[in-house]
Amino acid sequence: MAQLMSTCEDEDECLEAGDILQDSTLEQLIDILERENPFSLEWLEFDDPEDLHISLVSEKSCEVLKAVLIRAIKLSQNSNDATRRIHLIKLAFIYSAWVGDKGIASDAIRCMQDINANPTELYTAKTPKSKQTALHLACWMDKGEMVQFVAEQCRSHDILWTVLLDTNINNETALHYACAFHASGALTELLNAAKRGGRQLLVRLLFQPNVGGDSPLMHACYHGAFDVVKLLLCAVTEIDSQLLGDLILHSQVGGQTPLHYSCSQDAPEVVRVLLDSVAQDRKLFEEVLLKENITGDTALAEGCSEGASDAVNVLLTIAKENQLLGELILKVNVLGSTALHKACSHGDKDTVTALLGAAATDNKMLENLVLKKNNEGKTAWDVALCKNNHDTAEALMSKLPQDLVRKWTMNPI
Repeated sequence: MAQLMSTCEDEDECLEAGDILQDSTLEQLIDILERENPFSLEWLEFDDPEDLHISLVSEKSCEVLKAVLIRAIKLSQNSNDATRRIHLIKLAFIYSAWVGDKGIASDAIRCMQDINANPTELYTAKTPKSKQTALHLACWMDKGEMVQFVAEQCRSHDILWTVLLDTNINNETALHYACAFHASGALTELLNAAKRGGRQLLVRLLFQPNVGGDSPLMHACYHGAFDVVKLLLCAVTEIDSQLLGDLILHSQVGGQTPLHYSCSQDAPEVVRVLLDSVAQDRKLFEEVLLKENITGDTALAEGCSEGASDAVNVLLTIAKENQLLGELILKVNVLGSTALHKACSHGDKDTVTALLGAAATDNKMLENLVLKKNNEGKTAWDVALCKNNHDTAEALMSKLPQDLVRKWTMNPI
């Protein structure tokens, strides 16, 4: 039998948070892990030993979960059912990544060896519902050391490609998880492992789309993970600077690019680092800035439709610095709407003010913007009134010269 080597000195230490737990309660918790994906449940505070709801983010509950996993390994050692034994070992290995306990993971590996089972089954084992591997969970919780441990084990068994590219129920790799959860430590170890697997593996990992077509970079931009975005861009530049444009221009099924996502989520730092990364290539820079999604909306229009005033201000400033303000601000989508139409429809005074302030440097640009009608014959002011965004309409009027206001109001709906 393998001797348990968890980072807890003994099982009692793991039970400090609930040392009156009985074996039957531990086994009930094991049953929940077997039957359900715990991250889809309402796991609340562990106040009562009979209450099976655990807050997995608290230090106390992590110790309880460690005790559950140690108990699962002990049960596996005492089981005469080979299938049940392997199932419990896999359970312990997968969730050891969540709590970042390499000791429990090592115990699981040794238990597999003790029964002459293939330990590689542990690295591809998945949670019941969401189909997450140990690597997914390690990235979720930003357990960089655990990512490194799993990657080294996979490399020694020649299954690094298989595990790094393995996906959950939404076709998301562990790299998607690291990007979504701002897990820069886990991301660094993932990228290092992918580099050791060769250029082709790293490229595959960086461009792997989920079910909606989102690459890991798009995940990071959507979640405003500035540090993660920088790490990804650096990784691409190191292997092939020409791939940078492909990655930044990569779009999902709706045509959204990383820049669209970062604007819609009002992540100004991410907007700036994306555009700065392509600033030396004028043609690529323009393509990224002016790229339209499936409905013809640029990242600027996307930001305006979400009231993302900080991201909008950064975009306008960068466009002006590069003499692209007029082209960007006057672009229309498939419905003939400009970014100002979008801002007025959303009813955000700050984005309206930002657009008018930027356009005010050129009277002709400002006039074209405010008098522009969409395919329904409505100006941005008309759209604001139709949406009952009267404050926005008033704010818009207050920023315009009187002669332009007269021209505008002469075109009622």
